[in-house]
Amino acid sequence: TYTPPAVTPIEAADTFDTDDQWLNPGFDDRKVWPDTVTPTSAEINYNAPTIVNNSQNGIKYSRSSGFTKWTLDVTYPAMTKEEFMQFNAISQASNGQAIPFFFNLRNKLGNPILWRGFYTGATDKVRVRSPITAGDTTMLVDGYTSNEANAFSQGEVFIDGENQNGYLHTALSGTAANVYGEAKIRVPWPFRANQAVGQFIYRNPAHAVVTLNSDDFAYSIDVNGYYFVSVSFSLDGWK
Repeated sequence: TYTPPAVTPIEAADTFDTDDQWLNPGFDDRKVWPDTVTPTSAEINYNAPTIVNNSQNGIKYSRSSGFTKWTLDVTYPAMTKEEFMQFNAISQASNGQAIPFFFNLRNKLGNPILWRGFYTGATDKVRVRSPITAGDTTMLVDGYTSNEANAFSQGEVFIDGENQNGYLHTALSGTAANVYGEAKIRVPWPFRANQAVGQFIYRNPAHAVVTLNSDDFAYSIDVNGYYFVSVSFSLDGWK
């Protein structure tokens, strides 16, 4: 069995962490927005583009574009110089709106920033039971205990499958599991990618994939040297 040689002191001296994960827009779990300071407020905006025309007699005709786009706006409390420096670096590492990264949806104590109290079931991780085809709006999953209550709650948000909306979906319907530990629900918007049997689904999401929602990043400094930041994110996907 080949054993690589140990790193010499000279080689170790030339090993630097230059945060190369920020060089590309693909998946890397090291690309994370700073969470050392918890936002004082967070706001989600759902945008559902609709084509609307009004006839001469006042009838409105509308057609859904078939997708939704979410934004997340957060406001932070006063930060010290040391706390702010991380935000200053990562806001520029994201190259405007070009580089996606994770935004943690839990605060430093592990409590949700959004959707508090939405999850009352006992099982947080389940699997796709039947293949999902792009365009479907229902899914069958398994992994619950027999007849488990609150397998899904109407309105809860979960991680499931690739999309350009932070990988997040919403349960339009709620249900208990059947005797086999299966549950079927509908989502408001079509799935945008195929999903194979066995793919994991995560309820009570701990993070979302985002990009900055603007090419601008602004902050202010008060007379006491404290920094103030409000940031808008677009829920997005890996490129």
